[in-house]
Amino acid sequence: MVKNLSETILAYLKSHNTLTLTTVIDNKPQAASLFYVNIGFTLYFLSEPKTRHCTNLTGNAYIAAAITEDYRHWKDIKGIQLEGQAGQVTGTVEKTRAMAAYIEKFPFVSDFLKSADFRMLMDKVKLYKIIPGTIWFVDNSKGFSHREQLDLKQLL
Repeated sequence: MVKNLSETILAYLKSHNTLTLTTVIDNKPQAASLFYVNIGFTLYFLSEPKTRHCTNLTGNAYIAAAITEDYRHWKDIKGIQLEGQAGQVTGTVEKTRAMAAYIEKFPFVSDFLKSADFRMLMDKVKLYKIIPGTIWFVDNSKGFSHREQLDLKQLL
């Protein structure tokens, strides 16, 4: 069952683009919608360190996130809820690998990388990653509020 759930989650991650990231600092939650790419269960996103969600991460790396789409009926709802930790990517190899995956998923980024504004913006924009600890896959087609839990710490 874990293998099937893992495959379902990875397929869902691959077929979607946007996550809602929730960070908290001083008991004040904040949510931000971000494009992401995943390599396995690790998710990567680009953002400016001065944004509220990124400054929150410097004080509290623990996050929650959701990946869903709009539905017209509650029985159709499917999606991912996760919790874990997030922070800036610092390793050169990991940055290179994640940026290659990001460009593959979002080809328009490649054009931007060639633009004159790129260097100026890349001084401001950094690559971040989310390392989930637990992922829940929600599938209301199996019953109201049906969700299955994947504890990634047990897979290590």
